[in-house]
Amino acid sequence: MSSSPVSYFLRYAFSCAQVLRDQNQMTEAEYERIYQAALRDEEIPLPELERLFPAAFRRLNIIAKREGKPIYDEKIIKEYFPQDHNDFIDKGDGTYGQAPKWFCELCKVKQVNVLETKTIEK
Repeated sequence: MSSSPVSYFLRYAFSCAQVLRDQNQMTEAEYERIYQAALRDEEIPLPELERLFPAAFRRLNIIAKREGKPIYDEKIIKEYFPQDHNDFIDKGDGTYGQAPKWFCELCKVKQVNVLETKTIEK
């Protein structure tokens, strides 16, 4: 799998795409493009990701300024999801302030321990 900042971002952000689609903030075609890119570990141009995930990039910009790094720095993206994303949710940032508690909990990043993996034959 690719380890570029864009691919890393998409792995985390993909789960938000269905919500954005359901809220008519993303078209079915855009959702399908995100889905296929996440599935195939393909990159999507940064301007398109910024347009599709504006709240995430607004938050990434906050972290980048705090750290004195560019927004697309790998460290910034890798810090955002496991370290800062849940804090933004807990503080009610953006639409999380109006969302039900169960939804906010569903959106949080959780660390798990993988005990076993299996390859699925196609």
